[in-house]
Amino acid sequence: MNKRILKTMAALIALSGSSAAYAQVTPEDISVETDFAFESEYSFRGAKLGGPSLQPGMEIGILDGYIGTWMSMPLNRTRTPPEGNEVDFYGGWAFPLGEMVELDVGYTYYWFPEDGGSEREPYIGVAFDVDFDPAFYVFYETEGEILTFEGSVGYGYDLGEVGFDGYGLDLGAYAGYVTNGDDYFYYGLTADVVYDLNEAASFSFGVRFAGNSDDGVVDGPQQQLWWGTAVSLAY
Repeated sequence: MNKRILKTMAALIALSGSSAAYAQVTPEDISVETDFAFESEYSFRGAKLGGPSLQPGMEIGILDGYIGTWMSMPLNRTRTPPEGNEVDFYGGWAFPLGEMVELDVGYTYYWFPEDGGSEREPYIGVAFDVDFDPAFYVFYETEGEILTFEGSVGYGYDLGEVGFDGYGLDLGAYAGYVTNGDDYFYYGLTADVVYDLNEAASFSFGVRFAGNSDDGVVDGPQQQLWWGTAVSLAY
């Protein structure tokens, strides 16, 4: 699958008719990342949307652009109301604004196969390549005219420095504000222990915490604590 994708992309570049553009693209400019994840809950922007689910995803990067897909496939089909699959398609481009700042512009299409529904959400953000990797994003869901502001930070620590060779600790925090008529705040924390199986594969296990202040979401204001695990491959 991945080799076929890379061959197709190379063919499209070659057919572009620009030998100069083709010369600038090397195998090192193309990356493929896949995740095979399980989450004990499905939480999105501080709201619990489902129970245990498989959440695979794949992203292809070329130069400063990227395209990807992500799915949530619920394992408990007997819940009331029943949970359906979600398939997201997204793509974007990063524009360097300096040595440590980049502008990220993209678009996400959310598809819900069981009920035939869909949502569309362009976004724009600024990310900083400094300590704790701060980032600030604005999302606009066009169908519901929902505007979301979100900030996040992250930190990765090499546990090999304390004797656990091959292990790392990834920490993250985020907070946001949603304007949808019932305006509310949401927040979350993540902590994952990551083990590098080899240069291309890793395994992770971690806990997550999230909450919101919205009386309008299902079951009212929520706080959730759950866990997740994943196998990740990068080429």
